[in-house]
Amino acid sequence: MAFIEKVTGPRRGTRYRVRYRDPSGRHRSETFRRRKDAEERLHQIEVELRGGTWRDPSAARATVAERARAWLGGLQHLRPSTRAQYAWAVERYIVPGLGDLALGALRPDTVRRFLGDLLGGGAGARTVVVVRQVLHAMLEEAVRDGVIASNPVRYAKAPRVERRELRIPTPEEVERLVEATEEAWRPLVLLLAYGGLRIGEALGLQRRDLDLLARRVHVRRQAVEVGGRVELAEVKTPSARRVVALPGFVADALARHLDGRPELSEALVFADSRGGPVRRTNWRRRVWEPAVRRADLEGLRPHDLRHFAATVAVAAGAHPRMLQARLGHSTSRVTMDVYASVLPGLDDELALRLEEIREAAQRRASGGGRVLPLRRDGEGPVLSP
Repeated sequence: MAFIEKVTGPRRGTRYRVRYRDPSGRHRSETFRRRKDAEERLHQIEVELRGGTWRDPSAARATVAERARAWLGGLQHLRPSTRAQYAWAVERYIVPGLGDLALGALRPDTVRRFLGDLLGGGAGARTVVVVRQVLHAMLEEAVRDGVIASNPVRYAKAPRVERRELRIPTPEEVERLVEATEEAWRPLVLLLAYGGLRIGEALGLQRRDLDLLARRVHVRRQAVEVGGRVELAEVKTPSARRVVALPGFVADALARHLDGRPELSEALVFADSRGGPVRRTNWRRRVWEPAVRRADLEGLRPHDLRHFAATVAVAAGAHPRMLQARLGHSTSRVTMDVYASVLPGLDDELALRLEEIREAAQRRASGGGRVLPLRRDGEGPVLSP
């Protein structure tokens, strides 16, 4: 039960103290100079206690910086790379921009100004999206803990991120790149281009992940860089954990690459000179970028080979569902969204095949022959002989 008591003292004069018990049974009090203010607060507390919406006022007085750092300390269940990204967003942007504010003082307009200032200050749209996601997650936990009533980030929209136009090398350009790459690293380039693995997935492969007789690679882990160190971690999603069939020439290149090397099952397929995991940044600087320059493909990224892998799979007649599984996307919608500009080419090819089927049927019909039913073989729909 909440009530008001009148308190009189020689120094502060008359005050009005609201006394009540919070949901945990703890005695609390708040003091006001005017009785009217105390009565309004008493009514508010009673409504909140009955409705289960009461929040600890002292908790909301904690600063954003204090809450953010305490929140980071509780994220030990996350992958090291994810924690590092969250810490970067907190220390680089959230603490400098909002750190001194009390949690209870955050309003949607405060968050909107903060995000707008980041954009105006030169931060990219993708960076602002990440910062907003981190701030939202941190404040959402504060809501669940009963510190604040609602999450102001919900009402501050993220900036729109324009999808980067895909750069897809041609098969001839990929061949130039392979030839321009140091021989020891050519199998990696072939695996990226014709297996569609992400660079981190390829650098995380161990010998036990390869079944070269069956021409299969099992994608289970990826190499991630955290604080200047490379660690092997499980792939992020269940869909990313997959088995990819390899063309014979890729399997042969990998077999030659491993010939004469230690046959330990946990040995890395692609390792540095000491047999340890490869630092992606060093590999790009020392191997990839020189090869790209020699092949006259300035600006090409390792991830562009993944796009190439998708396009050649489409050209080979891969169904979007098969392409989704091969690339490790969570849904076929993700695949369609990313490669929407590529898939129409498959539709055009299908239309041409349908024309050929109709023309063959018309020729048979005009010659008095019987039109036979359609079947599907490895080359697509054709007329049975």
